[in-house]
Amino acid sequence: LGVRWLETLETNTERRLETLETNIQVLAQTSAANFRILPVPEDLETSLRDGSTWSKNVKAHYGQKCCTVLSQVFPQTHASWWFPAVSEHIVPKGQWQVASKLGFEVSNSRNGLLLLKHLEKTYQAGKWTLIPTGNHAKGVELKIYVSNDLKTKSIQYEDGKAVCGKCHRKDKPRPLTFDDLHEKTISVNP
Repeated sequence: LGVRWLETLETNTERRLETLETNIQVLAQTSAANFRILPVPEDLETSLRDGSTWSKNVKAHYGQKCCTVLSQVFPQTHASWWFPAVSEHIVPKGQWQVASKLGFEVSNSRNGLLLLKHLEKTYQAGKWTLIPTGNHAKGVELKIYVSNDLKTKSIQYEDGKAVCGKCHRKDKPRPLTFDDLHEKTISVNP
């Protein structure tokens, strides 16, 4: 009788552990999905645009009008002239639930980033990303990661002309590619 009871107890315990493990896996997947920021499909781009007030607030927050990424990675270039920027949401407007769960309003200007139009479109599409790597004197340090299929492509202005910049002080400006951004670090105060 004792052996049978022990076998039943072991079987029940194994079933409960399997059920618990399954529930933990489901919970982990659900939690990760709740905080996942998804790329914005290109066909939704115009329908999710904010008015000029939000864009002006983002530019006022950063105190500049040039692309945050390019002006920091290529500081030797006259940034405001070479790198005109548009305002982009870090957490997309259509994913306000993620922002809310992270404790901020998606329409807050601190959820904005100033990017060259081409960088904005490729960022929205999830072809490159910014990963927080720590704190910095100016805010948060972010590392840029570019997808392999985008690295060889040139960074362009809206009219299709290549964006040029200097990699070093003594260098002459040259056309920039997305690979020039890969694994570079910038800092923002979002």
